[in-house]
Amino acid sequence: MKTPQTIFLVIVLVTTLALGGWFFRGQISNSQIAFDGTAWQRADAIDRYRTVRSQMIDDLLRHFNFEGWRRQQVVELPGEPTPGEPANMGFGQWDIVYIMGLERAGAYSLDQEALGFRFDGDDRVVSYGVSVN
Repeated sequence: MKTPQTIFLVIVLVTTLALGGWFFRGQISNSQIAFDGTAWQRADAIDRYRTVRSQMIDDLLRHFNFEGWRRQQVVELPGEPTPGEPANMGFGQWDIVYIMGLERAGAYSLDQEALGFRFDGDDRVVSYGVSVN
């Protein structure tokens, strides 16, 4: 015969496992795909208010080192950046940004994530990276 304490412990264990799975699902489910310039430019929506860009970013950064690239070269690869002033979108540290959607940090993502580029006076990339606003 099961005691009330055993039943209570089973309920607590099942609830904890269910909540843990729900909380971490955002970190686990962001599958990575190869960079595709056409798909990047379309920025199709995927689950949890993200775009397909969030699935391509790791591949893009693994295959390209943008240091020293001219602005025109950067724009030719992934296409035109997200319209608008980066500072008004919360990314004031960058000259151009490509919004990827909600950050890939997990179930409680609240901020936008973007790939950003900063250029020098000769329009060459001096820094770039992924940031969250």
